[in-house]
Amino acid sequence: MRAILLRVLRFTLALSLAPPAHAGLCGTGPLDILLTNDDGYQAAGIRALYVKLRAAGHRVLLVAPDHNAGGSSASLCLGHGAGDP
Repeated sequence: MRAILLRVLRFTLALSLAPPAHAGLCGTGPLDILLTNDDGYQAAGIRALYVKLRAAGHRVLLVAPDHNAGGSSASLCLGHGAGDP
């Protein structure tokens, strides 16, 4: 899973650093980028991508959990539900 994430991050970085294919689509200025993952904001891959995107002049908002929450979408909660007291 980590290898797949790194490939996606590399591909995303390559796309974000390339000049826009059509200026009418993205313009010629910096992009506003929302960067997120489920491995936590301190994960090496997302930190490296954040640094590279900022260095390229893009405006980047990093939104990620404070801990590794990978696989939590497949988790099962037993007991009280979200609306239960």
